[in-house]
Amino acid sequence: MDSKLQAQLVQYIGEHNLPHLLIAQHPRIIEKITLLWGSPELANFLDEILFDSRCDREGFAPNVAHELFVIQGIHSQAMGLDKDTAIWGYDASLRTEDSFRK
Repeated sequence: MDSKLQAQLVQYIGEHNLPHLLIAQHPRIIEKITLLWGSPELANFLDEILFDSRCDREGFAPNVAHELFVIQGIHSQAMGLDKDTAIWGYDASLRTEDSFRK
């Protein structure tokens, strides 16, 4: 991921929510997330990659999926969806490095 896109992503989600695993393992996905930020298309894209409707995908590792769910929650809030509106009731403040080690 180039430094300009990464700086843009940090502006959107904050340094403490930077998805290091996504950046390292799935650079095209994180670039698309950054480019679509603030649009309904991003919500659709995240739904498509997180919830397999074709039953032929392997899925993401749990730590990577967690990063995607955090991004989805932050984006939902940025788009005006509060916790009562969002399906999963996201709370990005719950993200910790320890949650990856359990």
